[in-house]
Amino acid sequence: MKSLSPFLSAAVVMIGGVALASLPGCGSSNDGPDSKQEAKNVDVAKGMRSYFDQAHGDYSALSPADKAAFIKLAGSEDKAEQYWKLMKEGPGGASRGPATTSSSGQ
Repeated sequence: MKSLSPFLSAAVVMIGGVALASLPGCGSSNDGPDSKQEAKNVDVAKGMRSYFDQAHGDYSALSPADKAAFIKLAGSEDKAEQYWKLMKEGPGGASRGPATTSSSGQ
């Protein structure tokens, strides 16, 4: 088997090093996700979902106070509408609606 030229070997090592250094957490002092921020994100998501379920998936059914609270959780009105749409349609666009159980037993 033929060996790589010194130039090609150095290029392979350099590309490998760049690839490893670009991975999240590699080469940094960060020990992983911030558990306090993760918990806050979960609380925000649960709060948003509770407004969604209360309104049965109908954004226009939110009271003005609930809509303002939902927007505050989302960070802006545009983001609030995007999150609502994502909860309603899911990432693939299929309608999901509020959490319900089937009465047909299926």
